[in-house]
Amino acid sequence: MKKIICVTVLIVLFSQCTGDDSTSSNDPDSSNLEVYTLSVGNDFFTTNSSGILYITNDEGEILGQEMLSNSQQASIEIEYDPNETYDATVYLETSTSGFQYYFLNTYLDVPPGDFTIPGLTDSNPNDAEITINITNVGGVLEVISTSTIMDVVSNPNNGGTYEFSGLMLAAPGDYYIAVQKTTEPFPRYVWLEDVAGNLTINVDFNTLPEISNLTTVSLPPNNSSSFTVYGIKNGDPQGIDGIFHTLFYSSKTDGTSIYDAVVPTNLFNKYRLDARYSVSNDGIQYSYTSTNGTIPQTIPPVNLHFSVNSNTISNFSMITQGNYDYFQTSFNYTNSTQQVVVFHYIFGAAANTINFSKAQLFDNILIGLPNIHSGILQPSESYSLNNYSQFSGYTDFLNAPWIYGPELLDNEFIESIAQ
Repeated sequence: MKKIICVTVLIVLFSQCTGDDSTSSNDPDSSNLEVYTLSVGNDFFTTNSSGILYITNDEGEILGQEMLSNSQQASIEIEYDPNETYDATVYLETSTSGFQYYFLNTYLDVPPGDFTIPGLTDSNPNDAEITINITNVGGVLEVISTSTIMDVVSNPNNGGTYEFSGLMLAAPGDYYIAVQKTTEPFPRYVWLEDVAGNLTINVDFNTLPEISNLTTVSLPPNNSSSFTVYGIKNGDPQGIDGIFHTLFYSSKTDGTSIYDAVVPTNLFNKYRLDARYSVSNDGIQYSYTSTNGTIPQTIPPVNLHFSVNSNTISNFSMITQGNYDYFQTSFNYTNSTQQVVVFHYIFGAAANTINFSKAQLFDNILIGLPNIHSGILQPSESYSLNNYSQFSGYTDFLNAPWIYGPELLDNEFIESIAQ
């Protein structure tokens, strides 16, 4: 499991404008020339995709723009007034399956500096098929967890054989699957390391190691909740931010807060957990995610709250409470007849009261597209407040990777509330 954004990245139109730099530097009231630089990693854009960086003022006027390319830096110089605020927007566009997709990712109140968009950690995911034949089962098997989704074919003859087939997350890479015979108290697992490519293996069920340890985890009181544990192996070719092997998943809707996670010991170096819960039926969900060498036995409550007063892109207003680094909201439009999909994501600093109007910014960037304007965007129904333990505020968030979002580091956690 990686990169909370599912990457179908993206194509765009090219245009360029320059700001007026005629103001004398000897004038004490003049603004300073400052530069915004955005570095794009390798393999971020595919052959049918591209993007543009825009720097705009608070009124949405475009002060500078520059085309984005893989493994390149886009730099925009503006006359910077420290008494004003400036936004940075990464505009991306792509077409797939006959649909045209437009994405605007706007970061509010960004000071001049150097920022990054990382490339893909693996430009060829899911390129190797693995088949695991478990023989001599002598009963019925249930899949407890796998690194990826697998197709299952059972054959009760010849002592009971199960065929599991699926795609690797990456090759070379590792693979994990846990199964349980209905007549046994504990699951058993298959762990394969450094699989180079397509592979078919046969394993005897009776030789598989059991998972007999149980880790009990308590979540805060809730109406409904879910809990997932992933295993991370240092030897994975993509490291901490690469392959997450799903070890355990469960969800409860009866208000129960206790989960008994069955995971193997001495196999993984670290564990990532995702705990989500709600305390009412208002659609608000609390999340706690961490990466550690052990699975914590207690998940602390998330003390974040918000109240949205107005949810349009022309007049957004929200009241927030709690310690967090940044907020995120999004606006969208879909026209299935015209096969057009538009998303505008907006990120900004934590504040007790959040107000903004970005309709003019949206219209100025997409002015050349027919029938696309801010008036078509649906009122936002997606909001989140996010607190990273390794951050000390919005500046740290801006200095983390854009688009994909910040990485979760070792022994760190993320708290968030979202609707």
